[in-house]
Amino acid sequence: MIHSIKGKQPLHQTLNRRVYIMNVIEKFAAVVALGLVSFSSFVAQDMGTVQVSGAEMLSAFEAQVAAKAEAAGASSYKIVPVAGNDQLRGTAILYK
Repeated sequence: MIHSIKGKQPLHQTLNRRVYIMNVIEKFAAVVALGLVSFSSFVAQDMGTVQVSGAEMLSAFEAQVAAKAEAAGASSYKIVPVAGNDQLRGTAILYK
């Protein structure tokens, strides 16, 4: 058996502990990497934006956005600020 100097823990126990810690760190890093890869597959991909104008009501504006999103093959969309009094205009972000 190999002993360390001045009555400290035997050297083989210290080395075993370091190997154990390194194994834990490697496994943790692998789990985090796999988690990030699988998470990225669920994130919606941005397809671009569409401009909509001329709607008098918000429901008509959303219907125009939905029609443009469907025509572009988008699975979802997000309407970003809409402005206007009698004629609404705004932008929507399309997602795959």
